[in-house]
Amino acid sequence: ESARLADAAYILYLQLYLAQFQRLTPKEQRALTMVEVENRSYRAAADELGVRLENLKMVIFRGRRRILRGMADCLGQLVTEVPT
Repeated sequence: ESARLADAAYILYLQLYLAQFQRLTPKEQRALTMVEVENRSYRAAADELGVRLENLKMVIFRGRRRILRGMADCLGQLVTEVPT
């Protein structure tokens, strides 16, 4: 039972992440994909995107922050909407 609950929670988490990821700019999406999914170094990603390393780090930082804030907002709304 607890394994099914954990699976459902994980799927919800991934769906929330995807929904927020899709709200990012194409540049933020590409940068995060390169670094987090394709496991490219920041330097390689910056070179491929044609931006300075410092700029790439800021794009990734802001993208991650937007995703986390969006997820927190969605989860906060779910919690307040649950009947007690």
